[in-house]
Amino acid sequence: MGISWKTDETGVVFAVNGQITLGEFMAFISYNASLTWPVRSLGRIISDMSKAGVSMERVAYILEAEEEDAAVKCEAKSTDRNENAENIYLVACINGMVLFFCLSFRKFSK
Repeated sequence: MGISWKTDETGVVFAVNGQITLGEFMAFISYNASLTWPVRSLGRIISDMSKAGVSMERVAYILEAEEEDAAVKCEAKSTDRNENAENIYLVACINGMVLFFCLSFRKFSK
């Protein structure tokens, strides 16, 4: 983008000094824009293809991975009830990791 601005500024100087006409300057800007747009577009496409390749590798890695045995044990420890809500406390053991959950169910009145 920096080169484009410099060439446009140079063209303005030439047009002001009378070295080129305003029509020649406008034609130059049009040609410059029509040449730089495809190059930028090609760069964007190459970048997107590179990202797609990396994403495909990640998906392939996940699909080729072996399944893990997930031993899940879950039990309700306690329950609190009141007039507006019900809270259930759960303890889950997933592959040796102990997780605590609190599920809250609220009752809405009209």
